[in-house]
Amino acid sequence: MRLAQLARRSEAVGYELAGSSALFQGQYKLVRNLPPKGTGEWELYDMNADPPEVNDLANENADKLAELVQAYADYESQNGVVPVPDGYNPEIQAAKNAARGVKH
Repeated sequence: MRLAQLARRSEAVGYELAGSSALFQGQYKLVRNLPPKGTGEWELYDMNADPPEVNDLANENADKLAELVQAYADYESQNGVVPVPDGYNPEIQAAKNAARGVKH
């Protein structure tokens, strides 16, 4: 079952990969993508009304944003998610990881 399908239920389902984070709960998706792919700020989308995630509701729905940001913090705590360091860039890290495997 896909994350979005699981989260259409009432419980929150969190996700983190290389500093990018998401939380699905009900019809909402909370997402944060680090630069260079995003701004590093939390964005909020209504997956029912806006499947392509064009209309960020973070500014107009501050209460829901705060609720889901707290739910994501709970997810981090319960699952031992370690925040990436300041200035982390997944593209640079991928290049470093690849270089370690290259023999000169």
